[in-house]
Amino acid sequence: MDRMHRRAIVIAHIPGPEYQRFRECIGRDPRVPAEYADWLNGSLYTERIHKSAAWPTRRVTVHIEEFVAFAGKAGVAPSYALLNTFACLCARRGR
Repeated sequence: MDRMHRRAIVIAHIPGPEYQRFRECIGRDPRVPAEYADWLNGSLYTERIHKSAAWPTRRVTVHIEEFVAFAGKAGVAPSYALLNTFACLCARRGR
C-alpha cells in the first residue's frame, strides 16, 4: 500500500531579539505571551506533540520586517493568524 504524502506542520519561529516587536505589531492576543521564553517553550511543546503523533513539522523563521511588509502588501493588519499564514507561505517557497 502506498503511503499518503503528509505535508509538514509549519511552526513560526520568531528570533528572540525580534519578539517584542512582534508582540507590539500583533497587539493583544492571548496566544502571544508576554515573554519570549513562554513563546519558545509553547512552540517547542507544539512541535513535540505533532512529532509524537508522527506528523512532520517544519520550523520557519519569520522576521518582523518581512512580516510587516507582507501585511502591508496584503492590505491587512498584522495578526496571529496572519503570522501563521505567512510562515506557511514561506515554507511553501522553500524557506
